[in-house]
Amino acid sequence: DILFAGNTTSWKKLANTIKLRILVRGNGKVTFSNSTFSSDGFLTTDALINPGYTRDNGKQNPKWNTWGWSYTGGAGNKAWMPSQFIFGFYDGHSIYDAARGRAIYYQYPSTGINRLGVESNSLISSPTGGFWHASANRDGKANGNNYGILKGPNAGYPVMLAAESYFLQAEARLNGIITTGSTTDVLFDKGITAAFNYTYQLPDGSVAVSVADTVAAYKTKNLSNPLVDFTAATSDAQKLEAIITQKFIALNFVESYEGWNEYRRTKYPSIVAG
Repeated sequence: DILFAGNTTSWKKLANTIKLRILVRGNGKVTFSNSTFSSDGFLTTDALINPGYTRDNGKQNPKWNTWGWSYTGGAGNKAWMPSQFIFGFYDGHSIYDAARGRAIYYQYPSTGINRLGVESNSLISSPTGGFWHASANRDGKANGNNYGILKGPNAGYPVMLAAESYFLQAEARLNGIITTGSTTDVLFDKGITAAFNYTYQLPDGSVAVSVADTVAAYKTKNLSNPLVDFTAATSDAQKLEAIITQKFIALNFVESYEGWNEYRRTKYPSIVAG
């Protein structure tokens, strides 16, 4: 069992959380004959596949192998640049989050960015390892000891993050799909904390910073911004926007397709002009 090492309770939590994802996305559109969950609850830790990834030939984390470096240290496929849209959730255009910006992006805040539809005669060329590996150690010839998104060839591969679990629960609580347990605001805050925890998690599972302090600084910097400060979200629409926006950020380049699915469903995060 390369996911939960035989822990059947964790498998049941994953099953509950996947079922919750289905119920949340089908809410108001589909009638479900069974909307109950086992007593095991939902995921509270990241579900990461790791069969023993290492830098050896054919044994690297597949995302690292694709976007970072081959086992010989050769450049993988290059993610040319993050979009101006996603960068706005770090550089203050929508949210101030310099801490995670520095943890995720190469040479933040001077990371090369662009936006869809804008052409230039001098497109920014991605460095070896892409813009998604922030460490100064960029030769790709050792097992990783970095946080961020591209953590190293030996890092676990995410199946579902605890952050997504908490944000799903928050939306389900907001819409009455689940009616017991933690309240929407508590689940929202747990989702933010879990997202920071994953960002700063090293390949060996340890966490490189005080997540509590980093989250507290994030909230202080974004006080009264309803996308971060849930007390400032006064309507259900604002609360849903905050939940989906934070989920989108948490899944940035981790499970981006889930963020896209949520955007298609809710039209959040909102696109801000300028």
